[in-house]
Amino acid sequence: MIPTPAPVHASNPRLAELLARMALEGYGTLRAQSIRLGIPAGALRNYAAGFPLPEEVAGDIEWMMELSDGWLDYPAAATTALVDDRRQGMMASA
Repeated sequence: MIPTPAPVHASNPRLAELLARMALEGYGTLRAQSIRLGIPAGALRNYAAGFPLPEEVAGDIEWMMELSDGWLDYPAAATTALVDDRRQGMMASA
C-alpha cells in the first residue's frame, strides 16, 4: 500500500507546491522528501508546519531541485492548479 502524504499547510506556498509536486513524483513521505531535498526530516516538518524558511536553506533547496534562484520567494504559481489537476486525474484512474 502506498502511503498518502498528509496535506501541507506551509506558510510558504511555494514550499507547499514543491512538496505536492514531489508527492506526485513518488516522494510521498516526509522522509523521502527530506532525503531528496538534502535537509533533515525534522527541519522539513517544521518548515511545512509554518516555521520560517531561512534564506540559506531555501537556496539549497532551489539548487538541489534545479529551480531558479529565488523561486521559493515568489507567490504560488499557476502550477499549483496543474498539480491539483494531476492529483485529481491520478485519483480518478485508481
